[in-house]
Amino acid sequence: MSNTFNVSVKPEVDSILTKVTSIMAKTEDLPQNVRGKFHTAWFSTSSNIFVEALNVSGHGKLLFLAFKVLNLGDTVEIRLTTDGFEWYLIFHTGDIVYQNILPDCNLIVAGAMLKLVPEPQPQPLLFDVEFSTSLKIELRRSAGTFDAVVCKVYYQLDEF
Repeated sequence: MSNTFNVSVKPEVDSILTKVTSIMAKTEDLPQNVRGKFHTAWFSTSSNIFVEALNVSGHGKLLFLAFKVLNLGDTVEIRLTTDGFEWYLIFHTGDIVYQNILPDCNLIVAGAMLKLVPEPQPQPLLFDVEFSTSLKIELRRSAGTFDAVVCKVYYQLDEF
């Protein structure tokens, strides 16, 4: 009985194999988007002018961005640029706990706007911001004492 089953299924299997082979032939030379290595960056500065914390080229995804001040009287500012597009300036005063920065999908004005979400999080909250050619993050302490301000970034670069 198993031979009968195999014989009756064979035409359908051959049909599927033919379709798969056809799809493979059409897509064989297309670059495949494969998420690359997971990267982290941490940067600290007490400068009152923007300092480059991260500047990467390539196609990838920004997963997580957070910042904090080391002194409650300080203000931290972050300038985020993806693919040459400068987002609204992100700033926060007087919180020594990392502030997670997330896109707010309800506010769309020439790209996603950002909001602060204080730690600790009940669950991981990640960005879903892809960049095609570049990701740049700049940081400064714009007001307050001379103590440092800190940011941390998690991102992936794609491999083709």
